[in-house]
Amino acid sequence: MNVKHKGLSYVCDEGTLSRYTVFLEGRRVLDVLVDNAVALDADEFPGVTLDVGCSLHRIMIAPVGAMAGFAQETKGAAVRAPHFEPDASGAAGIHQHIVSNSVTSYVWPRLAHLLARVYGPPLAS
Repeated sequence: MNVKHKGLSYVCDEGTLSRYTVFLEGRRVLDVLVDNAVALDADEFPGVTLDVGCSLHRIMIAPVGAMAGFAQETKGAAVRAPHFEPDASGAAGIHQHIVSNSVTSYVWPRLAHLLARVYGPPLAS
């Protein structure tokens, strides 16, 4: 993980989830998880057009370092796209990766709201 003053940093893959951490003023404030197992229907997101080979995946939020079971779903989606790079033998390989700009463009405008959802007091029932 790259420590940043402000921004999003990839942490690791945990099974079918990709974990990212949101930094604000040099502190980890929120974890963002992307569910790579289930592709969403692009029709659910008006105005979104995907390139060939790309798919949409649900964005979830959690307290920093929390287990995936504590993650809360959001209405956002991250784009998963093909990535071409050589493997260890030097042969070209195609790998799928999450486009971090798609995560950032969802999280940053809503950061205060997302932080309040994760760390705010529970709602009275």
